[in-house]
Amino acid sequence: MAQATIKFNASKIHSEMDAATLKVSQLTDTARQKVSGARRTIDNYAQLFTKPGASAPVSGVYEAVNSEMDYVKREMIKYTETVAKFAVICKEVTQLFEEAETRFKNTNKAIAGEARKNSGSWWKAITDAIRFMQTVIDSIWNRIIKNPWSFVGIFKNPFIQVGVGVGITSIVIGILNLPNMPWNKDPETQTDQPKPETPPLIHNPKNNVDTIGKNWYPTAMVFKYENKPGNREKDAYNAVIDQFNVAKNSRYTKDNQTYCNMFVWDVTKAMGCEIPHFYDPKTGKNASLPLIKGQYLEMDANQMCAWLDKFGPANGWREVSAAEAQKMANAGKPVVVAQSNPGGIGHVQIGRPDQGETFSSAKGPAIAQSGLTNTNYAHANDFMLKNQPIKYYYHD
Repeated sequence: MAQATIKFNASKIHSEMDAATLKVSQLTDTARQKVSGARRTIDNYAQLFTKPGASAPVSGVYEAVNSEMDYVKREMIKYTETVAKFAVICKEVTQLFEEAETRFKNTNKAIAGEARKNSGSWWKAITDAIRFMQTVIDSIWNRIIKNPWSFVGIFKNPFIQVGVGVGITSIVIGILNLPNMPWNKDPETQTDQPKPETPPLIHNPKNNVDTIGKNWYPTAMVFKYENKPGNREKDAYNAVIDQFNVAKNSRYTKDNQTYCNMFVWDVTKAMGCEIPHFYDPKTGKNASLPLIKGQYLEMDANQMCAWLDKFGPANGWREVSAAEAQKMANAGKPVVVAQSNPGGIGHVQIGRPDQGETFSSAKGPAIAQSGLTNTNYAHANDFMLKNQPIKYYYHD
């Protein structure tokens, strides 16, 4: 009976460890994404501060945030202390785990009880570790990404500023990747295991991209290629765009109207960041199925521009400059170019990776589009109105 009890408790602890490992793995992925965002923000600052003639506006920003300097310094110290505490807890976790595993192998009832006690301590420690890591993630996210100008005020030298930001993110990444950390080991064998890679391009051999025609029901199209957030690549993005053959596909051929919004809908849906065609005007979310007239709106190009302004940020779409939009597209991130035309017909395009040419603000980013002209490769300003502003958005 004693041996059965020992086996049951060991299994339970292993189950708890598996759950903890999964949770930490999820937090690790979140941390990596947010640290990646922090790196992009820091790079943007470096470019801003090194532009010719940027000293005047930058000095104004420094004066505006100077009063926050002491507070931000304290925040940075807090981050460092939190990371250090997390590292100590992880070390204790590893030691407790090894001790519990060793003692569970002994059939002595007293030692087994002690092992169960230590395993309980392990579970508490890993729970604390998760909480501390979440604190680090939230702190970096809130202070650097959501309120970046307060981060600017730490030092007046932009190169020192970039160094501090990179240093902090490197500390977090280093801890996440320590080989002895529980989430970097297999929970059964406790040996280092490579993380399986998901290919960036999802291929669906049975698809109807070339034959669907003008069927706009939300679930009608089966894509040939898809790509998801967190696994972006330039070649994958190109493949997703090219599958639609927008220049020749009858789905986008103009008749008594044009279909720029449909092409943007299709591409963003295949990229896992759908800008909906049928949506709930209160929430901006996709209309629930089946579609019931009066309970949803069908978006044209002007409404898509309004959706990006109102609901885009909550759905992961960020507005950037034309040059930055091209950089994002070249990195495999979906980009949308939008021009609202009050009282007229608006226009939307898909920003895409360029073909190696130097970016020109006169031409704008490389695009694919449906509209009066359907083309798989051109530049945004080839088709946009000259008297209306153009906005650029990207999604991670």
